[in-house]
Amino acid sequence: MSTEEESDLRKLFVESSENDNVYTIATTIDTGFEWQAVDECREKLDKNIKIVKERGKIFFNTSRDQFAQVIDMRSIDNIFIVADVRKFQFTGTSKDDDLQLFKDAVDSMKLEKALNVWKQITGFQGKLYPTAEEYNAAEKDCKLSNTNVTVTTATKGRKRGQDPSDTREDEILRYRVTCERTGKHTFESSDAARVIGGQLQDKHLWLVDLTTYYLEVVCKVTNDELVTQLRVTHESKHRRNITNFGPTTLRATVCYNLLRLAHPKPGDVIIDPMCGGGSIPITCLYGSK
Repeated sequence: MSTEEESDLRKLFVESSENDNVYTIATTIDTGFEWQAVDECREKLDKNIKIVKERGKIFFNTSRDQFAQVIDMRSIDNIFIVADVRKFQFTGTSKDDDLQLFKDAVDSMKLEKALNVWKQITGFQGKLYPTAEEYNAAEKDCKLSNTNVTVTTATKGRKRGQDPSDTREDEILRYRVTCERTGKHTFESSDAARVIGGQLQDKHLWLVDLTTYYLEVVCKVTNDELVTQLRVTHESKHRRNITNFGPTTLRATVCYNLLRLAHPKPGDVIIDPMCGGGSIPITCLYGSK
C-alpha cells in the first residue's frame, strides 16, 4: 500500500466503512452532465451530502433505507456499490510483482458488507458463501474450471448477465470480473482481471461465468489506485422511458439532464423542433424533476 496522501474517494470510502449502515455508491453519468447529477443527488438525498465528482461519474455515501431514492434518480445510467478502494506502490518494471500486489489485496479485502447489501438490493436468493463441497458439486454440474477466469472486457448488450432475483436458494453465485485501466502499467487490463478473478474464486468459492453471471465485479485501476465495485443495475437506467432505440434516439438520461439545464417552470411550453421519436416529450411526460 502507498503511504501517499489518500484520494477524496478513498476518504469517502473510509467514512462509510466506519458505519455498518452506510456504504459508498458509484454512479455513471453521460460526460458533461456530472453537475446535473450532483444537483439531483442533493435534492433527493441530502442537500449537505458529500459527493466526489469525476469525469462521467459521481460517488457518495448513503444508507440502505435511502437506496430507493438513489434508484429514483433520473440523471444517472448505472449504479455500483463500492466494495474497496486502495492504493499501490507498483514497481513499474516487474509484471509478476505488480500482479502479486492484486493477489495480496484480494486476500485482505473485506467484501462481506458490500456483498450483503448487494444481495438485499438485487434480490439474489442464492449462496454467497458456499462450502467446498457445494462448490465442487456445482462446478462439476456446470463443467467449469479455474482456467475460465480470463475474460475482462464487457460485452455490449442491453442487459448485463442474468437478473440476480431469478435465482434459487441452492444456487452458488456466478460472477465475472471486468477491469478498466487508466495510466501506464506493466500489466494489461486482462491480466489484472484474470488475477483478481482467480483470487476471488479461491477465496469465496464462486463459479466463473462470463455470460450468464449474476454478479459483475468491476475493477477500475487509475494510475496507482484500485477501486473495486459491485454492479447493481442489471440494465442501464437510460432505457427507463424508451422501449425502442433508433439511430438518433436520445437516451432518457440525456433528455432529463437537458431539461434540468433548461430549468422549466410550471406552465412553460417546451418545444422540441427536432422531435423524432419523441424522447424529450416522453421524458417531460414522466416529469423532469
